[in-house]
Amino acid sequence: MAGVTISQILSSKDSPAWLVLDGVNCPDLPQFLEGTEHCCFYRETGQKQPLHAPWMIHMDDRISEMASFLPNDTHWGFIFTSHWPMRDLRAHFRRYTMLKTPQNEAPVYFRFYDPRVLFDLGYALEVDKLRMFMRPFGRLAIPLSPLLGERCGLSPLAHHDAFRSKFLTLPIPPEEPPGKGSQSFQIGMVEYRRFENLQARRAERKLARELHFTARHRSDAEILDIAAEAASRAERYGLTSVRQIRLFAKCMLKFGPTFDETHPGAREVLTRRRVSVRETFIALQNWYTTAGDKPFPADASQDLDIWNRL
Repeated sequence: MAGVTISQILSSKDSPAWLVLDGVNCPDLPQFLEGTEHCCFYRETGQKQPLHAPWMIHMDDRISEMASFLPNDTHWGFIFTSHWPMRDLRAHFRRYTMLKTPQNEAPVYFRFYDPRVLFDLGYALEVDKLRMFMRPFGRLAIPLSPLLGERCGLSPLAHHDAFRSKFLTLPIPPEEPPGKGSQSFQIGMVEYRRFENLQARRAERKLARELHFTARHRSDAEILDIAAEAASRAERYGLTSVRQIRLFAKCMLKFGPTFDETHPGAREVLTRRRVSVRETFIALQNWYTTAGDKPFPADASQDLDIWNRL
């Protein structure tokens, strides 16, 4: 599927249409709220509602046109249709703004209104929980994004114009059988691991896209392979942060996928004993920028200017 437009999503007039916007990722939120029926998913405190919160807005022609110009790669929210009244919709969504996970004793914020998370729900949740969450939806669509992967029908490295003003419709599970259904919605360990795996794949796609913009002369297959291998290869040397993996991938792209084994200078930097991960990272950054196999000064930690620029 290469995506649909807003007009195609809203072609059926059977149910009202709603736009959910994440105030964190949509700086134009005040313009959307002006003169429209809307509500906030966060608890009302008597004070002015925060603009960084998730909001639900009734879609009319003006809102539909404005939404069609929102940049897809900012992951601003999603669109859905429902016959439920706004009050019931808000009550439903508020049940999911905070959730318990196997890694947290206390509930944590659950950003289901982020289209990346919403997309993952369909692959991570057990069917009963997914059905419970999607009960209000008639149709459900998220902005088409390079980070959604091959399932959206486009390469992660496709030009951004291929995603513009396009949406991906998500399947709605059939209604639950009579007498079946759970009242709890706690993420289990198996589901949590599925979310982690999906996030790791998305991190690979994001890294591939970053590499693609800096090395357009390299083949898509080569870039995708490097992005898929970079995290595991970097982890051998304790490099696990996004910034560290990005640097390691850039080294793979510039000096070869096995640069850490074939370049003496890189091998020396990465296997030096009794140095911190931070010092290893700084040393690798220096080796990358000097593009050679010259020995690196023993006291890498003194290069604070390099560290401050990272």
